[in-house]
Amino acid sequence: MRSYYHLHPKTAKTVLILAVIIVLLSIMAQRNYLLFHSIAEAMFILTATFVYLLALKTHKYSQDNYLLLIGISYLYISVLHFLHLLTYKGMGLFPELAENMPIQLSICWRLMESCTFALAPLVVRREISSFRIHCIYLTVTTVIIVAIVTQNFPACFIEGQGLTPFKIIGEYVAMATLGLALVIMRHRRDDINPFIWRIMIAAIILMIFQSLCYTLYTDVYGLMNFMGHILSIVSTAVIYQGIVVRGLEVPYDLIFSQLLKRQEELKKLSQHKSDFLANMSHEMRTPLTAIIALTDDLLLENRGPLTAEQEESLR
Repeated sequence: MRSYYHLHPKTAKTVLILAVIIVLLSIMAQRNYLLFHSIAEAMFILTATFVYLLALKTHKYSQDNYLLLIGISYLYISVLHFLHLLTYKGMGLFPELAENMPIQLSICWRLMESCTFALAPLVVRREISSFRIHCIYLTVTTVIIVAIVTQNFPACFIEGQGLTPFKIIGEYVAMATLGLALVIMRHRRDDINPFIWRIMIAAIILMIFQSLCYTLYTDVYGLMNFMGHILSIVSTAVIYQGIVVRGLEVPYDLIFSQLLKRQEELKKLSQHKSDFLANMSHEMRTPLTAIIALTDDLLLENRGPLTAEQEESLR
């Protein structure tokens, strides 16, 4: 059986394809930045949807709570991405919201994403309900959208000036939370599928640099905004290749790794039980052997004659 500890045999080909796509998108961004932005957002939305479906449909068999929480969160984060796409400057669908709303949505989903990545390793061994998780993320997403649409959310971008302190601080909070997620994942490494662990570590590091880029731009069509979206495309590709493609091509390794892990744990417990019973049997047998030998010795009257009552008791 091929192990998920080894690199995927098509990794080099995947990296080459990704590099070509990035070059083509970079050329496109110079000619039509809005189209480049729309493609970048669409890539994330599609990947997030696939991750959600894979996590939800396989949880019954894999019991992978880490992947389940990530998947459900991505469903609602993709909703914010979709609204961000529709309201971006130049789309023309909501011109009265195009200046601020896309940036507000972006900081919200990054904070939601970073918090999810920090919490996910902590729920691996807990009993969780997908319905409750849906309710929590639906509530948070609804509150965010209502607050932004009703203009009760702090401004994040001012045309001609750039990012507001709230937006910049929010990005640094997201980076710090992602850093915390890396620390937690390192301590909980044994609880997470090894292949998913490596994929998510790489994706989180890319997201930290992505947030850094999003603290430096003054123009939504500028260089640092472009670099942030390139890093978003790469992190999305890493997650897609690592979770979606890997989950479809090698489902036994990826989806059922938790079952295999639990099977090994049960084998160890069974061995411990056998060792315990063997030791207990030996400990119980040792004094019984001495008692039986002493009884036989008394019955043979090697130590003197027995009364009828003593002989009856020994028998």
